[in-house]
Amino acid sequence: MPNRSFKQAIDLDKKNSEPWFNWAWCRTCAAHRIRLCKPIPMAPKSTLTKIRFYLLAGGIYESKQDWEHAKQQYQKALTVQRDNPLASNNLAYVMLQQGGNVDVAFQMAQTARQKLPDNPNTADTLGWAFYHKKVYGSAITLFKEALKQQPDNPLFNFHLGLAYAKSNQGAQARQQLDRVMKLKPNFPDVDQLRQALAQVKG
Repeated sequence: MPNRSFKQAIDLDKKNSEPWFNWAWCRTCAAHRIRLCKPIPMAPKSTLTKIRFYLLAGGIYESKQDWEHAKQQYQKALTVQRDNPLASNNLAYVMLQQGGNVDVAFQMAQTARQKLPDNPNTADTLGWAFYHKKVYGSAITLFKEALKQQPDNPLFNFHLGLAYAKSNQGAQARQQLDRVMKLKPNFPDVDQLRQALAQVKG
């Protein structure tokens, strides 16, 4: 088990912070289902540790929907490494959740997607940016790409359902609503999807 390996590394070298961060990173990602729990692009060790810490802290705040504090942590990560695609992606998502500047968030999401083209989370975030720009066809395409890799992700299914509803594709939106409820019955924003469905024409 990876956690056991990290704990053993900590016990062997308590002065080395790297294994502690790796262990905390995996533990917290698992507990809070943090977005983009993926390896961070190569950077100097001290920089990598700082970025990892800020992403970890931001992810915890994000899991609690504390968008302002999450944004602050991701901004700190970008201060350390301004082109880090994970921080850019997460900050773009938080800005969209907060009602921030959609164009700025869209640009950040595009950059993250270009740097991490195979990551389902960058597809979801860019799709979410297209959704907020009311370009629902492109949003649907990206949400489907994300779901190819993580078909049981309730958030991705929720986003796809909203995009279908906004495109007046009621049958598909209802399928996604059922899917979200099956995957996570207590999904916090499910009423938003129900409201979008109620506004579908026809």
